[in-house]
Amino acid sequence: MKQLQIKYPLISFVSFEGIHLLIDLESRGYFEDRLICEGNCETGLLDIARHFIKENSLVIDVGANLGFYSLYFAKKYPTCQVYGYEPVSYVFNSFYRSRELNKLSNLHPCNMAVGFTHAEMDIYAASKGTYNKGTSSI
Repeated sequence: MKQLQIKYPLISFVSFEGIHLLIDLESRGYFEDRLICEGNCETGLLDIARHFIKENSLVIDVGANLGFYSLYFAKKYPTCQVYGYEPVSYVFNSFYRSRELNKLSNLHPCNMAVGFTHAEMDIYAASKGTYNKGTSSI
C-alpha cells in the first residue's frame, strides 16, 4: 500500500496596528523576520509617509513585496484607493491573501511591474528560499 504524503505550507500571520499579514514560514526572509521578532518594520518610513497621505488620496506602492505599506495605508485611510504592484508571483500571492484576510476593498493588488515601457519582459526573481525577496530585477 502506498502512503500519500501531503505537505501543508507552514503559514503564520503577524499583526501590526490591526493589520494582519500572512507569512509563508518556509520562505520567510528579512522583512518577515523583522515583523515576527520586533512586531513592526520600518516604522520611520511610515511616520514620514503619514505626513503626505490625506483622506481620499491615491496611494501607489511599487514593489509592494508582502504588501506591508499597501495594507497599512488601506486600513488606516479607508477613503483612499491603494494600488500595490508586486511582479513576483509567489510574493504577490501572500500579499493578495493578506488583503483578503483584512477585507480591504480599497486595496487593489496588481501582479505586475511598473516602468516606463509598456512591454512584457522577463523578471529575474529572487528564488523562494532567498532571505531578501526584494532583490528581483528586470
